[in-house]
Amino acid sequence: MQNTPSDGKHSRLHIASIFWGVLCLFLILSCAGRHSYPADLAMADTLCRTNPDSAVAYVKSISKKYANSSNPYDRNYYQLLTVKAANNVYKPIKDSTIFRVMDFYEKANDTEKLCQTYYYVGKHFVQENDAPQALQYFQKALDLTDENTPLSFLSCIYSQTGSLFLYQEMYDDALTMYKKSYSCDSLLRDTVNMLYSMQDIATIYNFKKDYCKCLDFLNTAHRLSKGLGNNILRNSISQSLAICYFDIKDYDKAKSYMMETLKNLEDGVKSSAYSLAIDIYSKETKLDSVFYFSKKLMECGTVYSKQKAASALCEFYNCKNDSKTALLYLKESVTLQDSINRINAVSTIGKMHFAYNYNKQEKENIKMAAEAKENRYVCFISILLFLFIFTLYIYKRGIAKKQYLQISLSNERLKNLVVETERNYEMEKTQTTEKHLMEIKALNDKSLVERNEYENEIKRIKEILDELIESNNEKKYETEKAANEICDFIKQKLKMKINLKNIDWSVIEKSFNTIYPNFKSAIYAKSYLKEDDYRICMLIKLNFSNSDISELMNRTAAAISMKRGKLLGKLFSTEGGAKDFNARIKDL
Repeated sequence: MQNTPSDGKHSRLHIASIFWGVLCLFLILSCAGRHSYPADLAMADTLCRTNPDSAVAYVKSISKKYANSSNPYDRNYYQLLTVKAANNVYKPIKDSTIFRVMDFYEKANDTEKLCQTYYYVGKHFVQENDAPQALQYFQKALDLTDENTPLSFLSCIYSQTGSLFLYQEMYDDALTMYKKSYSCDSLLRDTVNMLYSMQDIATIYNFKKDYCKCLDFLNTAHRLSKGLGNNILRNSISQSLAICYFDIKDYDKAKSYMMETLKNLEDGVKSSAYSLAIDIYSKETKLDSVFYFSKKLMECGTVYSKQKAASALCEFYNCKNDSKTALLYLKESVTLQDSINRINAVSTIGKMHFAYNYNKQEKENIKMAAEAKENRYVCFISILLFLFIFTLYIYKRGIAKKQYLQISLSNERLKNLVVETERNYEMEKTQTTEKHLMEIKALNDKSLVERNEYENEIKRIKEILDELIESNNEKKYETEKAANEICDFIKQKLKMKINLKNIDWSVIEKSFNTIYPNFKSAIYAKSYLKEDDYRICMLIKLNFSNSDISELMNRTAAAISMKRGKLLGKLFSTEGGAKDFNARIKDL
């Protein structure tokens, strides 16, 4: 049976099928290696989401089976569920259980459970009033989420993160988190959590003194809450409306919503409701009502509200000429104020500590992201180079195989001619023998020439490949060396806090042009730039951060961000932010 040129194609298809088969087998084995959890643990997890009170009892009922299980996967999943159930009924466990679970899942291959664990570690630090640590673990949980993460869980992470930002008076960041939480609740059509998210968003707008947006959210939430039958939620929204109207000095509406709150007053909101009533009646100079709610507040209020109530009672008794009682409440007010000052001092230190850690973490994240991007770029280039060389090798090997088959066919024909010559030798001894000998000689010469040409061709291809690889390696080394030298030069200037002079910029631009010879022409082909604008483009191409660029250009970070947004429109005729401009510049 003769071989055909299509045999080479079939051979390459066979190699490709083997490769994909091995890959699929690896994926199947990887999936098969994951642990399968018992059904009763899955039931406990479901109850944690749907019925927290029942979940606590159910988790206790299976404790003997899993609390000390020899299987570490089942044991740690059970411990995670105990923490989860306790948190869902607002009775968090305050021991080190969640940290042991975290240590296990950081080593195990279960991203979903590790994501939940990070969230509950963050909740633990919230209980400990350690905002920096809490925010760090909430961010770790967000980093592990994907399209399969439940929206209800995502909403919880965003809401908790927003509350931490609000505590630190970082209103814009808090607003972003609360809006993301609201989006998740909206997709789930979870009306109750939507109303809580809307109330949180309105609170941020109130702090930002954007009362129009605040009232829009609160009025919508108040309207939606009427049909739910949830008095606690509705009273909370009514109270928020009363506070907002009081802030804009619309005391009639504030009083109307305050009275709505007082009709079905829950213990959790008594302090804030009575405090608001004192403020409203003080504006109306209704001293008897101020006296009534101040007495109520002294019984159930917080330290802050009790201090307000004591001051109001002191003023009331002064108006009644009861100096003795007024003095008692004055002393009480001073004592409570001292307590408030101590609380505020601790809170201020905590916020300062959080702000420092947050900024430090942000810088580290930016640096790590830049390094990861650079590593991905190098890896991508290496893979492309490898694929190119491998494809070229396969192609040349196919050609060589085809030529080899042709030579084999020639040799086969030669052998057939020899047999035929021997068989007819006696009949045409002289003429036929001479003719066949000449043909044999010609075929041998042709075969020898073809073999020599084939060997020369293989040798030439190998030399070309060697030169190509060597050239690519030398070029890559020189480019990386030049890039490192220019970056080190700039970083040294940054470290020494020395402003760059024109001669320094000339050196930088010259080295930069060596690394990216076509960059400047590509920029100026789009639009003419001022010298400072082109320098910003160079620094972005060299992966310098916004803060470093602002220091090198002797400008503020905000000014550099604004400049990048304008340059995006000028060079690329599109709208966007500074990050979009960075991506376009790095792609040139």
